[in-house]
Amino acid sequence: MQIPPSFPVQTSEGPVHRPTYRNQTQLPLQDQTKPDAQDRLQTHHLPSEKTLTQVELWEPNDAPIQSLAEIEQLLKDVIHQSFPELKTAKIGLASLKDESVFFQSNFKPLSLFKKNKHYLIQVNPAIFKRNLPKEAAKAILAHELSHTLDYHKAGMGGIIGVGWHLISDPTCYEHLTDLQAISRGYGKGLMAYRNWVYTQIPAKDLEKKQTTYYQPHEIQALILSLEQAQNQGQATNLIQSWLNDPPLQLSEITQRLEILSGQQKHVKQKHKAGVPEKDGIPAILNPLFESAEQALRDLNSQGLAKMPPTAKAILQTSLRELLASGLAEKALQVGQKVPDGVLPNAFGQKIAIQDLYAQGPLVISFYRGSWCPYCNLELRAQQAILPELQALGAQLVAISPELPDHSLDLKEKLALEFEVLSDRENAYARSLGLVFEVDPDLQSLYRGLLNLSLTQHNGSEKAELPIPATYVINRLGKVMLAHVQADYTQRMEPDSILKVLKFEK
Repeated sequence: MQIPPSFPVQTSEGPVHRPTYRNQTQLPLQDQTKPDAQDRLQTHHLPSEKTLTQVELWEPNDAPIQSLAEIEQLLKDVIHQSFPELKTAKIGLASLKDESVFFQSNFKPLSLFKKNKHYLIQVNPAIFKRNLPKEAAKAILAHELSHTLDYHKAGMGGIIGVGWHLISDPTCYEHLTDLQAISRGYGKGLMAYRNWVYTQIPAKDLEKKQTTYYQPHEIQALILSLEQAQNQGQATNLIQSWLNDPPLQLSEITQRLEILSGQQKHVKQKHKAGVPEKDGIPAILNPLFESAEQALRDLNSQGLAKMPPTAKAILQTSLRELLASGLAEKALQVGQKVPDGVLPNAFGQKIAIQDLYAQGPLVISFYRGSWCPYCNLELRAQQAILPELQALGAQLVAISPELPDHSLDLKEKLALEFEVLSDRENAYARSLGLVFEVDPDLQSLYRGLLNLSLTQHNGSEKAELPIPATYVINRLGKVMLAHVQADYTQRMEPDSILKVLKFEK
């Protein structure tokens, strides 16, 4: 299979994409910390701007795979053609026995403690008797090598987040990995593999396969969307939007290009009006959103639309009760002095809040956790204005009740260049009046939807969270600007932070 030429793409933010769990005797390679979209975009080979051939639900006419030696050669070919990042990595083949899984990324556990880690692509010998086409095999190898690359780049730090990523969002992560294979030129082969695998697995597992990974008609839509984007000069931005937020349904795939095409005109108008841009994209977030406020609105409407009625009712009831408690109004406000505190950063180093604001203005952002998409969106928006904050002599820190391991995971995932601090048992947030106890129904919802136990995830005795809050502190420790909201979908617009800092300066 001829791989299209590649071109470099860069972006400043990452999606959140998670691994999947499969029955096995060893820890799966893809169940590691997912690298941020910036790493994926900068290192992965993407299609050229040349028009793609119109595709149908494609079936290859090449001979089927009949031996492990053929798989070994295909693996070498795919690495050579499409994964230059893995050319020096030690990757071997191993056997796998499973009625529904035919290929799987893995590693030798003891190699984790060595400089040169030993990765594995596990292959189910059943494929040699089931007429798997070679092009389909190459495509699924590209999918599994994307998992291998994730772990190869994450290093030992990636192991810390394995447990959380194992259970959080396999559908989003596997869709993202499919996109990596498609972006490297394996879309048609991946269609063929899915058509093949649907005929090979037990009926009880079919729905899960169809939900967790892209189906053939969805892959076709992705290829055609990319073709149209190339004709419009929008291929780079379309791939960025896919990797930042993988479309999970056919309607999302078709709508994404329409949104992006309409946004192209808006971007040009913004540029003429003097809005800062990076690579032709408004610098505040990404090409799909003109402001953090709009992005949060869109995220909220999309999330509620997909949520089961019972879950939606629990969230809304919990939010109403929290708003009625008046917690936000009782918390630290403008004009008051921020309490002193010492908290560990993502690497375990102690950071004193009072030492930070003594050096100049300090922005403190309290967020609920890396599992919260609203928090991640806000942190990415704050990262986007970090250069301007620093130019004004200010520092930025984010604080959550998560353990330092999770803080490190988040810092790497979102490519955050500011300190992310861990507030064990919400001790510091409590001194600002921001903490509330999560009610049992909401805890059950988190466990059901996210497989998230707050006490286990945060290493705490109680299931407590801080309400989201952003403070701008002056050199005396006084609050110049405060945004404290019991409604977690409401966050401070980054421009507000810049305005108060410019005024004070």
